[in-house]
Amino acid sequence: MKKKLKEICTGFTKNIAQKELDDINGDYEIFGASGLIKKIDY
Repeated sequence: MKKKLKEICTGFTKNIAQKELDDINGDYEIFGASGLIKKIDY
């Protein structure tokens, strides 16, 4: 049975300044207009 992504996930957006990410590392990718910025833990 196929499901649409919106049926199993909740959308979320947040404005994050890149300088706030300096000391954070993890498994989740953060993308900007030019591509991958870094991976964070939340």
